[in-house]
Amino acid sequence: MTTNSYLLTGHLMHSRRTPVSNHFTYPLYTFLIDLDDLAELDRRLALFGYNRPNIVSVYSKDHLGDPRRGIKENVAHYLATHNIHLPGGKIILLTNPRIVGYGFNPVSFYYCYDAGGELACIVAEVNNTLGEQHPYLLTPECALPVADGKPAHRYWADKQFYVSPFIEMDARYEFTFSPLSETMQVQIDEFRGGERFFQAQLWGRREPLTHRSLLGSLLRYPFMTLQVMALIHWQAFKLSRLGAPWIKKPSGKTLKEGNLPNKLLGPSTP
Repeated sequence: MTTNSYLLTGHLMHSRRTPVSNHFTYPLYTFLIDLDDLAELDRRLALFGYNRPNIVSVYSKDHLGDPRRGIKENVAHYLATHNIHLPGGKIILLTNPRIVGYGFNPVSFYYCYDAGGELACIVAEVNNTLGEQHPYLLTPECALPVADGKPAHRYWADKQFYVSPFIEMDARYEFTFSPLSETMQVQIDEFRGGERFFQAQLWGRREPLTHRSLLGSLLRYPFMTLQVMALIHWQAFKLSRLGAPWIKKPSGKTLKEGNLPNKLLGPSTP
């Protein structure tokens, strides 16, 4: 059986302009998984597990919704709470799984297609190091124009979820997604008062998710998930040393189910 799931090997870049300047780029690999493939990947790949321990594991409990249900079922339920129904459509998940039981995903993306193969929406599932999670629903209602007619999708969303102790809550995101193709890119820009102060980019080249490609990535980057968390703390240390002010988390509980929609107040001005 042929699957529609891939490994994406490339780089991640962060660039911060204010209140202090800080830039870094590092290599990484991540997973682009058709949620309909999870059971087949679990059966076929010796190193891959779905809702069970393995060298590489994807768990429902690490994503939005009820951990007793499948990931696709939970995404469909979340979309239904926003009156979006995509029977027969594909959902493709861009994510970091657990490696040897450990994992942390700063953000995962669900590309949600209708039965005709058209992209209906994207869900950006954001996690922080406090164990909290919040999804942003990106729909045509919050779409932005694409410069020069390039093949991409752009959306905006008001920030609703505390992520970094060095970035205030009064901000707005702009997301740019290239098509899912042999080479692809995701970009997140963060604005305040119409000025961009932070940018993150993920780009890379995909290859089919097979025994060989998975083993090769594990041998090349054996500590990827630990690297993610280590770099988060290392960059936080650097920002503190550079004098970036510490922003306290606002009071209030974050719901894992993610029932807060984007506030439809219009896009920022670049």
